[in-house]
Amino acid sequence: MKAKQDFWRLLGDYERLATDEGVALREINLAALARLREQKTVVAGAVLELAAQEGLSIPSDRFENLIARQNENFAIVREQLARMNCEQQDLATASQRLSRVGRAYKQESGKASATLAKG
Repeated sequence: MKAKQDFWRLLGDYERLATDEGVALREINLAALARLREQKTVVAGAVLELAAQEGLSIPSDRFENLIARQNENFAIVREQLARMNCEQQDLATASQRLSRVGRAYKQESGKASATLAKG
């Protein structure tokens, strides 16, 4: 009986961890993500172990909800990666512009020095 209760409690814990993972992904909280991933691994292992020992299975509606939550989290990851790629491109463009300004400034200051030396 206790194993059954533990199974359902751990399944609920896993569902909460998946929800918390979505929040951490949205906030780009890498420390929380690392902690949550470790916790999810431990809890998932315990759920599977108890399920095998007791012949229990996750009800299809809860399983589908878990899959949907994981898919939402994956979509957040894709969005964050796309945003980071755009930011990286923007930074590369800004770096190129700064480099050009720096080269132009060096050329202008070199001409001014030559003019001053002649004068």
